Amino acid sequence: MKVLIFAISTFLLISCGADQLNKKETTSGASSSSPISQSCNCTFEYNPVCSGGQTYDNSCIAGCNGVEVYSNGRCECNTQSGEVCAQPPMPVCPQGMACAQVMPMPLIYPSECDMKRAGAQFIKNGSCN
Repeated sequence: MKVLIFAISTFLLISCGADQLNKKETTSGASSSSPISQSCNCTFEYNPVCSGGQTYDNSCIAGCNGVEVYSNGRCECNTQSGEVCAQPPMPVCPQGMACAQVMPMPLIYPSECDMKRAGAQFIKNGSCN
C-alpha cells in the first residue's frame, strides 16, 4: 500500500512539474501555457490570444499553429498605418447558426480591419450563404 501511495504521489509531482516546464512568459508579462506536444483537438472556446499581430481564438489553436509565446487578448490595430477598428470588434454569426456549432465557420465582420485583427481570411463581401 505504501508503494502505491508513493507511486501516485511521484506521478502527481512529476505531472505538475512538467506543466510548469511548458509555461512561457508572454510579452505582456502574464504567463501562458503552450503544450509542447499538441494533439490539436481544441475546444471552440473564444478566449483570444495575440502573437505576431495575429489573433487566435484560444491558446490551443495558437499552439496548433506553432505559436509558443503570446499575450492574452486580441491583437491591437496597426495604428501607425492609419488602421482604426470599430469598437467593439465583434463578428456576426450567419442567421440560423450558433457560433459554437461548427468551427471554423464563416463570420461577418463589421470592417476589414476587424477581419484582419481576428486573423480571419477574406472570402467575399456581403452575407454568408
